[in-house]
Amino acid sequence: MRKRRHRHAVIRWLAILLLGAPMPAHDAAPKNRGDEAAGARLAASMTVVQAGSASRPVVYEIRLVNHGTDDQPDDPDSDEFVDVLPPQLALRIADADSGAISVDLAGNIVRWNGALAVGAKAVTIRIEADVTVTRPMTIRNQASVFCDSNGDGHNDNASLSTDPSHPGEAIPTAFRFAAAGAE
Repeated sequence: MRKRRHRHAVIRWLAILLLGAPMPAHDAAPKNRGDEAAGARLAASMTVVQAGSASRPVVYEIRLVNHGTDDQPDDPDSDEFVDVLPPQLALRIADADSGAISVDLAGNIVRWNGALAVGAKAVTIRIEADVTVTRPMTIRNQASVFCDSNGDGHNDNASLSTDPSHPGEAIPTAFRFAAAGAE
């Protein structure tokens, strides 16, 4: 009986001690729980604004957004967006409404570098290219997007652009090229 009373007293004392003790303050930001990891998460949707033909270039419009929980810094050692155009196209020009765009005409490559805050307006990249084939075919294009998913200032995550007119992610953007003279 004495052991039992002692045990009850210890339990009561612990309860008073724990319940009566002041709770520690939590100034730190709460840790993410669940599926959403901390960091930037860039996504690119690519649409064909003008289908290429024998007499006019194909025009792509890419909208780059940050769906992550942290801002995307401009990684000085890496690109945030790269589009290596398919061999059926010859790059003419590219521009962006923010950040820095670079064009490698010989390599058929468009690169974009810049920062993108969470919730900021999408960066719009516009690419024009001539069609270099003469037979009818479907031409597909898909860009790569790189971001800093762990907040260390360096891009460590890659994804692919998607065609927003189709369900799913990482869907190449395509248009049907009609043969020369079939316009």
